[in-house]
Amino acid sequence: PAALAERADALLREGRAEESLGLWRRLVRAGLLPDAALHGESRALEALGRIAEAAAAENARFALFPSQFTDAQLFRLCALEMQAGDFARAGHLARAFQRRCGARTDSAGRWTPEWSNLLGAALLAAGRPGDARPLFLDALYRNPSLSSARRNLAACPLSTPCQTTSDNPKLPVIRP
Repeated sequence: PAALAERADALLREGRAEESLGLWRRLVRAGLLPDAALHGESRALEALGRIAEAAAAENARFALFPSQFTDAQLFRLCALEMQAGDFARAGHLARAFQRRCGARTDSAGRWTPEWSNLLGAALLAAGRPGDARPLFLDALYRNPSLSSARRNLAACPLSTPCQTTSDNPKLPVIRP
């Protein structure tokens, strides 16, 4: 199984995503290396532009192995869900990230600019522009070159009120 996984990774690096996907799916069907196989399948599907399927594979992995997800992998899954148009699921993942990383924010209690932008995009898509706007502003203040935050901010109406948490006014209320 390990040799098959290495071959699938090599194929993906060579740009042969369809072949890589076939090997990852063999591993998934056989129940071998399930964590690596689902992650590899997701990466191959993403390389093929099949974003909803990539998100589904990564979601299956997250359901089975939530503690093995790195922050970067959780970020990727949230981004995949947003690209696939599942903003409710993206919001759920952002809440999971908030629970996981609440103690690992910077000294001012803020998330990384990229996470602030991603959560803001999920809130904006969910019809909560007032909650999204301060996240985009914060992301741009800390990373002025984050062009996606600039585009997201431009999509936010100026007159919408924001609900914030009582313990940290910089973070929006994130409801299920």
